[in-house]
Amino acid sequence: MIKGKVMPQFLSIKNRLIAVLSVCLVLFSTHSIAKSITVTDLAGREVVISQPVERLLLSESRYIPALAILEGDQVLSRIVGMMGDMKLVDPDSYQQYQTAFPDIDNIPLFGKGATESFSLETALALKADVAFLGVEGHGPNARNSEIIEIIEIIEIIEIIEIIEIIEIIEILERAGVTVVFIDFRKDPVKNTLRSLEVMGKVLGREAQAKSYIQFYNQELDKVKQGLATVKPEDVPTVFLHSRVGVNGECCETMARGMVA
Repeated sequence: MIKGKVMPQFLSIKNRLIAVLSVCLVLFSTHSIAKSITVTDLAGREVVISQPVERLLLSESRYIPALAILEGDQVLSRIVGMMGDMKLVDPDSYQQYQTAFPDIDNIPLFGKGATESFSLETALALKADVAFLGVEGHGPNARNSEIIEIIEIIEIIEIIEIIEIIEIIEILERAGVTVVFIDFRKDPVKNTLRSLEVMGKVLGREAQAKSYIQFYNQELDKVKQGLATVKPEDVPTVFLHSRVGVNGECCETMARGMVA
């Protein structure tokens, strides 16, 4: 080596090393940025979610049809546990899923239908990434998130149930299970599309969610256009029986704010 000069071959190696390190830094930076996302769930919470989501808990197995919109034939692939409500209150739909996806019977259940049947130990043992919980409905939910405002008028037993639900959510999140609230029950007209949008973002299925939302709005516009020509006095009253064939009794329907 000539003193005071850098040989060309060493300069070339140095440049290549710098180039490789630069690429590595870019890749690492991109990976770091993309490894988590933030969504605002239907309880108004900002939730940070690690990506990709591979293991799901469902607080209601009746979320499966919504999941199917996003996942298609892979609808069961990420579900590692769920409540057993669909089989109890919508047996016909469950049977259709059994026929199309026999593996549905192999999904572990961490409860039957009601919140009090929920097994926290079973849910934790399933080591999920994300739990989709309802703002209201079966299983652990956020239906009483406004506890401070209504505490004077609810019974002490309800307060105990609310505290238990809050504890369940906190324990799940401390165990690494990110809780995301969705809503297809409390205000479905307002929250169905919002819930699908949130689920799509969480699962990396934003394109599928967007496609369905566009279809939904197109069909809804047709209904609105048809109703626009109907006079209020000509609108018939309709009774919608909510659980035909489940228990043989008549008649039960949903209260206002859900579908009425």
